[in-house]
Amino acid sequence: QFIFTGIPVYYHSVYVLLSPLGYLDRNTAIIIFQSMNIVFMVIFYYLYSKSIENDNHRFHVMVAFLLLLSSTSFRVAMGNGQLSIFVLSFYSFFLFLSSKYVYSSHLLASVGIAKYSFAPNFLLHILLSRKYLSLVYIFIISLVCMLIFEYISNSNFFSSMFSPIEIWTKGDTFLNRGVTPDGPLAPGNGDLMSIMKVLEFKSLYYLTIPIILSILLHLFYFKYEGRDILYDFGIIGLFSLMFYQHLFYDYVLLLPLLLLSFKFNKISFFLSYMIICYAWFSPTIFSFFGIGATLINIIFQFFLFIALFTIVIYNLSTKSYDSS
Repeated sequence: QFIFTGIPVYYHSVYVLLSPLGYLDRNTAIIIFQSMNIVFMVIFYYLYSKSIENDNHRFHVMVAFLLLLSSTSFRVAMGNGQLSIFVLSFYSFFLFLSSKYVYSSHLLASVGIAKYSFAPNFLLHILLSRKYLSLVYIFIISLVCMLIFEYISNSNFFSSMFSPIEIWTKGDTFLNRGVTPDGPLAPGNGDLMSIMKVLEFKSLYYLTIPIILSILLHLFYFKYEGRDILYDFGIIGLFSLMFYQHLFYDYVLLLPLLLLSFKFNKISFFLSYMIICYAWFSPTIFSFFGIGATLINIIFQFFLFIALFTIVIYNLSTKSYDSS
């Protein structure tokens, strides 16, 4: 009842998928949802580990997953019932299974785009990959889920269709909270949209500039050969975190880049490792020392993301990336 009578914050497919939990009492629904998140992470670990033949690399993968499980991002995502892990799992399943299970994977993708900060880069990537049929299927599934949502909630079709986008552009933003450039920010922000909002750019600019830069970097990225699923996986998540508003529990999307960094040269591996660990654990460290989030914090995090993208592109261009 809460999901279907509230304003949709996410795209409708995820509400339809999770609506059966509404028939359960709250505690049971929480246990099932959290169990689903854990099971999805185990499946993702299995799918990725199965593709690895090097035992040493397999050990590093286990370390990466253990780091994720102990991170602030993962714990808060689980504790708050956020969809970050859910989305990470579904779009990873799509990337791993799309070549073998073409049609069923589109259903996974339609759930994977539920998070508005992730959807633009994911859909753009599919478009640039020329998987036009995938886009058609995702659109059809999303439309069907939206119609189901409208029927159950008895809400206005067009209003509900655009409400997730409206929430994204005008929702509980920093400026709505009366935040000034010198005031407190939400922990974990590190994206261009948040920076531009705090600096009081007009909405036309903080909406269009991140989108334009995201498209340009995607086009730049597609110039390189030797890309594989994990590489695509990491870039989609990184661009989502770089350009669109999020909070620190969304940093679970950095897991693919941590897995990718094990194949880099030693210096690149160390730098990537430090940047990702900083994103995963810094909110807890700042909180422990009583350091609030500031504009400097999010600008610093944004430039760390730029550095991470540079490291990944450097390793790809110098062929030090292990394509096997």
